[in-house]
Amino acid sequence: MGIEFMESAYVINDKNKKLIQPNMVFNIGIGFQGLELKENPKNDPKKQMYALFVADTVLVTKDQPEIMTEKSPKNFTEISYKLDDKKEEVAPPKKKTKSPQPVRTSPVETETKLRSSTGKARKDEQQKLAAEAKRKEHQKELEEKKRREAQEIYARKQKKGKTTETKEVTVVNSYKDPSQFPVTESVNKIIVDTTHESVLMPIYGMLVPFHISTIKNASKGTDEEYLRINFNTSDNADANNNVVYIKELTYRSSDTKALATALRLIKELRKRVSQRDEKLRLESDIVEQDKLIISKGRNPRLSDIFVRPSPTGRKTTGILEGHTNGFRFTTPKGANVDILYKNIAHAFFQPAENELLVLIHFHLNHAIMIGKKKTQDVQFCTEVMEVSQALDGRYKHGEDELEDEQRERQLRARLNNEFQSFVKRIEEATGLEFDMPYSDLGFSGVPHRSNVLLQPTVNCLVNLTEQPFFVMSLKAVEIAYFERVQFSLKNFDLVFVMKDYSKPVIHINAIGIDFLESIKEWLDSCDIKYYEGTQTLNWNRIMGVIQADPQKFHTEEGGWSFLNPDSDEDEDDGEQSSDFEGGGDSDGYGSESEDEDEFSEASDEDEVEDEDSEEDEGEDWDVLERKAAREDDEKKMTRQKRGRDFDSDEEREEEEREKKRKQSASVKSGGGKMAAGGASKGSGSGSKGSGSKGAGAGARSGKPATSLPLKKRT
Repeated sequence: MGIEFMESAYVINDKNKKLIQPNMVFNIGIGFQGLELKENPKNDPKKQMYALFVADTVLVTKDQPEIMTEKSPKNFTEISYKLDDKKEEVAPPKKKTKSPQPVRTSPVETETKLRSSTGKARKDEQQKLAAEAKRKEHQKELEEKKRREAQEIYARKQKKGKTTETKEVTVVNSYKDPSQFPVTESVNKIIVDTTHESVLMPIYGMLVPFHISTIKNASKGTDEEYLRINFNTSDNADANNNVVYIKELTYRSSDTKALATALRLIKELRKRVSQRDEKLRLESDIVEQDKLIISKGRNPRLSDIFVRPSPTGRKTTGILEGHTNGFRFTTPKGANVDILYKNIAHAFFQPAENELLVLIHFHLNHAIMIGKKKTQDVQFCTEVMEVSQALDGRYKHGEDELEDEQRERQLRARLNNEFQSFVKRIEEATGLEFDMPYSDLGFSGVPHRSNVLLQPTVNCLVNLTEQPFFVMSLKAVEIAYFERVQFSLKNFDLVFVMKDYSKPVIHINAIGIDFLESIKEWLDSCDIKYYEGTQTLNWNRIMGVIQADPQKFHTEEGGWSFLNPDSDEDEDDGEQSSDFEGGGDSDGYGSESEDEDEFSEASDEDEVEDEDSEEDEGEDWDVLERKAAREDDEKKMTRQKRGRDFDSDEEREEEEREKKRKQSASVKSGGGKMAAGGASKGSGSGSKGSGSKGAGAGARSGKPATSLPLKKRT
């Protein structure tokens, strides 16, 4: 099909006599113009008249024409786009001028520039607020749409009736016939039959066989004469049948070597059987693929690339070829990795722009085995760097560095062109579409254990550079929830809930707060409803409640509305939603108001105490000492005016204590004994240091007496 909008040789009219032959492709379009819009609420003259063009791509066959665009999306939101009427202003070319001279600006010009910059910032802020309001309105519409869809789905299921799922119980038989029993001389001995994977244990004088899958573990305690064997028991026993479950058996024997041998054989048999069961479990969900049809001729090919994960466990290069119904990767040693086209859910092509790898990645519908590993993601890539480097330690000059950079750019461009041409040939031959990650919308996060760059594509959110790979389909997402979105935190977490509630939620942790608005805009453009909160939630508990009765959750409890911080719900609903907060206690709902009242009263008292302490601690020590010295001087002046007439007995006692302190200090410095004597009233001395009113001084020890606290003057 040509690239022209209209080909003059194939215009449908009376003069055209061209014959249409099979395998021709036409783009048939019908256009209308001059249509008038009847409902124009804003009375915009530009939107009053409009044009309409409808087209389909048709393949001509011998029997009936085949419409190539039949499976393409036809919703208006998926095929429509808007064009801004504002034309971009092209800046005039700058003229070469001589060395610029400094220009002095007047205060009036400076003020006008500041006003213009402030007006531009205000305009940008208004645009952000308008975009945020539009996004919130769209999110409300998405929430209402998802609620209606869920109610319709569960209403249809209710009409059909509930289906009860029954778990299959596997019956294990150790021996089909008594003749298969091993021949033994003694019945009081534990026998491990590795052929039939059973353990024969003596019970009441006879050997009873137990399959190894029924044994949970076996151990020996501190006493070497005892062997304890624990069994797997059922929690949901059938009450109607008289079934007895054995939980454990303990054996005692004086032959410690025989018990040690039995314990070793039981552990080895359990290990072998568990490894076999694990392998069967991994291979149980692997769908058997069709055989690859090898096509002859010049097939699309990429050479000198390696596959991840590797079939040999080491980095192995090989050749990737596209055949009739799939790809085949062949190593030099003859190992093959086959991938069928119909098993590919998503295909990605990532050129080496900001990375050292150029790669092609396939996310599969059903996992396949590569070597001994089961994987659902297969990647073919090559490194964009020089294979050999100079190790002689010679310093490279500027010209050598420029040559190295030029060679690296040429190698990068060559590899990108090779992979891109391979992708185009595959798309033309098979119709398989390859997505490319949008590096502009990428953000850093921790989906597994390490911080990686996550990049959105048309249908997925991916990290294809570092292992383990991360590929999440956007069509499988029910809602998104932003956790730990607070003003004081620099990071937040993002949780994706799948439409299949049996699958675990996907966590992406430690995302920078700078990416919050861009991620919201991207999710809103993908029609994904998102919520926002300040705390982490216990998602295991939430999903357990939803899986117990999803119909009640969506029809009666309002669905995901409990995650909306702006929802006006009752207090009881708020308390129930608080149960899902991570790290919170689920007890004591009734005492919350009392605790809040007590906490508020205590906080008021603490605030008063804090204010007092702030007043006390507000001044420096030097200022306080100067204030104290000033108060002492004022007291001395008043005493001198009154003729050393004390205001109270307490001041007199304080004066006497000061004298005694000076006397005891002089005795301690002289090293002699002091015969205590007090001339004034209210003081005394002696070995015990007792007095009538004041406090005495211990003469033998030479230590000053402890002063009593003085009362405030009234």
